[in-house]
Amino acid sequence: MAHDPYKAPSAPVGKREAAEDAAPRPAQVTLGCRILWVTLALSAATMHPSVRGEWWMQGAEDDPALAEAALIGGLFMAGVFFAIFAIVLFLAGRRQNWARWTMLALLAFGWVMGLYDLPRSFAETPGAALADMLIAAAELWASYLIFLTPGAAWFKG
Repeated sequence: MAHDPYKAPSAPVGKREAAEDAAPRPAQVTLGCRILWVTLALSAATMHPSVRGEWWMQGAEDDPALAEAALIGGLFMAGVFFAIFAIVLFLAGRRQNWARWTMLALLAFGWVMGLYDLPRSFAETPGAALADMLIAAAELWASYLIFLTPGAAWFKG
């Protein structure tokens, strides 16, 4: 059969050029994503009452039904936030630039809320406050690796 120059190409066509898809992920991005996975797991672990105390009891000490509802609501909201962050982190690791910026916004929101809660946390659960500060420092380091090193060029690719 003769070569048909008017036949459509049979190679799959994607969002990016093949050369861009083939660019390996920089080590800084890999390390930054791994740090953020670890901090996500540590953040979930510090929700345990042995670390953070009975955080859901604030304002509900007199009403057991309200305390139970606060626990369920708090765990639900934390689960939703953790799931959203995990999805965004996964997508950022797969070179989705919008996910990288969304991840930074979620981290910044967490840092602001952490600063707001830090004095109370130091007074009631100093171990949890120290863990929060170490986690925030690791998140800042990971953000630096993803945003200000060769990783930034990989996302813009």
